[in-house]
Amino acid sequence: MLLMLLCMAITAACQSPPTASETPILAPTLTPGPTRSAEPTTIESTLNGVEVSVEVPAGWEWRKTDEGLLVAERIPSMEWGSTLLGVQAYFFVRALNEFEIAEGEEHNIAWVVLKQIIEMPKYIGKSSVSEPYGFTWDGHDAAYYLLNNGNGNVTILMAITLHTDGKLVICNVSSPSNKADSIRVSLPHLLGSLSIDGVRMNAEAVNTLPDPLDFPPPPHSP
Repeated sequence: MLLMLLCMAITAACQSPPTASETPILAPTLTPGPTRSAEPTTIESTLNGVEVSVEVPAGWEWRKTDEGLLVAERIPSMEWGSTLLGVQAYFFVRALNEFEIAEGEEHNIAWVVLKQIIEMPKYIGKSSVSEPYGFTWDGHDAAYYLLNNGNGNVTILMAITLHTDGKLVICNVSSPSNKADSIRVSLPHLLGSLSIDGVRMNAEAVNTLPDPLDFPPPPHSP
């Protein structure tokens, strides 16, 4: 079930906020309204035993959920399956033991998890998804894949392995398909401001990502 939750694209609508065990990859509609600050502000929370903080750009909105941190240019007022109103990032944490990882696995663990996911189409709905790409981020196994849900949104999902904690910090950054370039522009700030257990992640690894990002075409397109 949790594997499915990680892989869920923004293809289906959610008419009411989910329970903690049903958290989608993008946060659902949140009420009351989100917080907006005229100045940059840092938000933080302990997620599944891991302290996570990120800086919210000036003028952006943010919300904390039971399972994650949501940062967005503008949070939609409708269900989370709808087309987004700008760039939106959602940070959450999962335990590695929720996934099928072979004992003694020597590959990049984040890549192993994402590779496992994209090879199970029933977990990604009708979305188009790229092959995952693994890299090292501040000594941590990390990986990402690109997704197009075919309903007007694209996403980069990135996972960072915390071996000592047995956890996976996950961030997805999404936008409307017609503003896909804005995701790459936002990544150095959003992910470069990310701190995990009090240690700020170095943005240099993010700067090495392709520019522009080559999102897959919508599903069923020629």
